[in-house]
Amino acid sequence: MWNGGFGGVMAFIFADLIIMPILNTHRKQYGRRMTAFLAVTFDVAIVGAA
Repeated sequence: MWNGGFGGVMAFIFADLIIMPILNTHRKQYGRRMTAFLAVTFDVAIVGAA
């Protein structure tokens, strides 16, 4: 990851630390179906950005 620059490392750290609490909050508010949709959307966005 360091070969791609410091931004890639920071993006990985922030994604790792921020995505799970966001999904947990949405699970409590909107249910599992919306949480699954968001998880898939986040995953597709991460793969697309890579």
